[in-house]
Order: sequence, then C-alpha cells, then structure tokens
Amino acid sequence: MRRNFIIIVLLQVLLLVGIIAYRQYWVATGERVLLGTESVDPRDIFRGDYVTLNYDISSLDLTSLGITEHFRPGERLYVVLEKNPDDTYRAASVRKTLPAGGKFIQGRVSYVGEAKSKLLGVEYDIENYFVEEGKGRTIGALRDAKSLKVEVSLRKDGKGIITGLLLDDKLIR
Repeated sequence: MRRNFIIIVLLQVLLLVGIIAYRQYWVATGERVLLGTESVDPRDIFRGDYVTLNYDISSLDLTSLGITEHFRPGERLYVVLEKNPDDTYRAASVRKTLPAGGKFIQGRVSYVGEAKSKLLGVEYDIENYFVEEGKGRTIGALRDAKSLKVEVSLRKDGKGIITGLLLDDKLIR
C-alpha cells in the first residue's frame, strides 16, 4: 500500500518535471521573433495580473497580402513572417499548409470579415501574458507612452510561447 502511494506521487512529480522541461526546451531551442502589439491590462482574481495582447498580425487584410484563399473560423493557418526595419515581424503571407522554410507562426482563424473587407482575425494562443502582482496596471499605463513589443519563441511547427515583453526595448520577464 505504501509502495503504491510512493509510486503514484513519483509519477505525478515526473509528469510535472516533464512539462516544465518541455517548456524550457521550447524556449531554449525555439527561434525568437519580436511582434508589435497593443495591450489591455485586466486582472483575474484567481490567476493574478496579466496583460492581454493584441498583435499587429492579429487582424490581417487578405487583399493587401494578395491572398485569394477562403478561410473559416476555427481553421488552422500559418502566417509567414517578414522582418521590419525596427526588428519586429509582420505578416508577409498566409497559408493553410505548413511552410517549407522561413519564419512563420501558427494560429487559428477567430473571425472572417465581410466579403468586401477581406479582414481575417487570427489568434495565436499567446494573447495573455501573466505578470507579477501589481505589474499589470503599471505595464498598461507605461505602454500608452512607450513602445511595447513581445518576444516569442517559435517551435518548428510554428507554435509560439511568450518569453518576455519589451517596453522601449527593455526586457520585462
């Protein structure tokens, strides 16, 4: 009985360590990109302070990108990224299939605009960033006067994880 209990506890600990190690590996080996953003700073009573992020690549104009494909809400897509002069990345193209190379980020269609506008809303599962208690409102107030960028580590399949916020090029972790 005691032996079974110890085995169960060890398995749970190994699972948690595995999850943490996987995330650390992702951050350490992923390709880093900077994304331009606007933010809102809410607070969740159970999870603490966090910053909600809306990226420049969250709303895509398919016409200006030369995209004629049709997308449906909930559909997976890949946004091919191109570097701007300020070292942030912007959308260069949108694809339904995994790109063969280059930098890209995986997302899901959140909405499709009217036929005339050809706007596409995209979510990347990196829209919330949790910060230390009390920092959410501070970051929100500072971002109105300063430039806020997000550092994202990308896996080979395009999934991203936030590794930090840059406020006027100063890293906040």
